[in-house]
Amino acid sequence: MYTVSITSQGQMSIPMPLRRMLGLDIKTKALVFAEGKRLVIEPAPNLLDLTGSLKSYAFKGKTADEIMKLEKKGLGEAKLERARNKMRRSKGGIIVVKP
Repeated sequence: MYTVSITSQGQMSIPMPLRRMLGLDIKTKALVFAEGKRLVIEPAPNLLDLTGSLKSYAFKGKTADEIMKLEKKGLGEAKLERARNKMRRSKGGIIVVKP
């Protein structure tokens, strides 16, 4: 356990042994959050480590034009669903759907 000081600007230094243990260096980002009355600091995930994690959502065998058409269709469906939800909430009032 280490005792650290907190500056008037809310900054504190993480002791070197803890930084080494967590793999935190000058360029590393960290996540900071409260867990009950404790402050938790942990390394932020590296986006490069996520390579391939969306592979199952990829459009295989489709051209860029086909993918763009699918995206436009999905966007149109989302706008329609949003308008329907607004109409349900307003109980049949006039709804203006903006693009």
